[in-house]
Amino acid sequence: MNKIHQVNPEDIQIGKDWNPRFDFSKQRQLNLDVLKNGVKTPVILQKTGKGYLVLRDGERRLIAALEAQRKGKDMMIPAYIEYSNLRPSYFLLSLLRSNFEDRDVKKLLPIEEASSYTKLVKYYKYSINRIAEELNQKPKHIRKMLTMMKGCKEVQKVLEENEKPIRLRLKKRIKRLRLS
Repeated sequence: MNKIHQVNPEDIQIGKDWNPRFDFSKQRQLNLDVLKNGVKTPVILQKTGKGYLVLRDGERRLIAALEAQRKGKDMMIPAYIEYSNLRPSYFLLSLLRSNFEDRDVKKLLPIEEASSYTKLVKYYKYSINRIAEELNQKPKHIRKMLTMMKGCKEVQKVLEENEKPIRLRLKKRIKRLRLS
């Protein structure tokens, strides 16, 4: 996977339910940058047995490249291609690792992080201890995030707002609910 390939963005399929991110609020800024400068950081693709290229990391970059093509820019994007049959959980863990370790990566919202842990537990049968070990996190942190996902929709809405510390936002939201 060390060689960087140049790939037409239209040849890439986006895999289902692999990306923990659902906040694309800063996409416009990235679209403008890609339109002007192209994609600088390679996306990660997996080549399937049928020869399809499936996106495993870099959805925001791919969307920006597709938007640049739509606006008439001739565009190829750099990509690492993984040829093995790795499980989707491998790529999800990789994205979570980069969320904790890479300073240049746009950090996941708490709700996105918690949703990822839920997928690992529910669909891939990971234990809390295994997730914590894989991500070099404390099991207590993983448990807390999973508990948040079980919370009511009101708590999830607060977590999605992500501009103030969680406790402060929760206190304000609960106070407003009591007054109404």
